[in-house]
Amino acid sequence: MRRFRRQSHKSLFSKTKNFLEVVKYIVEILAILIAGAWAYSKYLKIEKPLEIRTASTGFLNWSRLPAKDICLASLGVTIKNIGTLPFVVNKVVIESWSIDDASLTSAQNYFSPVSDKNKKLLVRKEFVGADSTSLVGTYGVNEENATDFSFTVKYEPKSAVYFLATVTGPYVNIKEGRWGFACDVEAN
Repeated sequence: MRRFRRQSHKSLFSKTKNFLEVVKYIVEILAILIAGAWAYSKYLKIEKPLEIRTASTGFLNWSRLPAKDICLASLGVTIKNIGTLPFVVNKVVIESWSIDDASLTSAQNYFSPVSDKNKKLLVRKEFVGADSTSLVGTYGVNEENATDFSFTVKYEPKSAVYFLATVTGPYVNIKEGRWGFACDVEAN
């Protein structure tokens, strides 16, 4: 009988040991899964947002000048860093086009102010270097810069003008455009 008890005792010990090893493996697997989920959540909260993100806004105002056939257009552009990394703007290009009257008079027609067939270039001005405009430079986190660009425009009835500011740098390419009817002071 002693021998039977020893084998029984041994087998109970072996069963308990095997059960505890299975529990140990399950706990290790759960720990790895929990650690992975924790690391992924930290990545989403800390590492992933480390990216360049920009925001831009603009406006277009018209003002009368003493000359009756000429008015002043003011294009305001604001660039803001809404990301978590700084970025550099090294060039700003301001362009204005007159828009074909036929594009504006046909009913139920798709109209694109940036389409080449609808426009005629009036002005193109490049700003490069920190002294050229306040938009050029390094933008820290939550930093924003704004400036106005002024144009004189000849008044032509029922004509429209499209203005585009293209702001570029090593990691940014921002386009801010506005259009309006030439010398439409009431639209301000």
